[in-house]
Amino acid sequence: VGRATLFKGRGCNQCGNSGYRGRQAIYEVFDFSTTLKEMVLRGASALEIKRQAVQDGMRTLRDAALSRAAEGRTSLEEALAMTLEN
Repeated sequence: VGRATLFKGRGCNQCGNSGYRGRQAIYEVFDFSTTLKEMVLRGASALEIKRQAVQDGMRTLRDAALSRAAEGRTSLEEALAMTLEN
């Protein structure tokens, strides 16, 4: 695991002293594999489906937000506040 330098916005008149400007998209996308299709058809819970999708390589919303923080595009606090983990 590598190290990241995390940032926190200072704020200015242009951002209303919030430290943020604009928006950054974060998203999770997964391939709907045969395994996932079978799970849906047999009535698996959303949590079970998500766990399988992650096991199959899906990058979660939290992971995407933390990557943005590691890139210096948002703060760690914002990344954590805008995502939920199950």
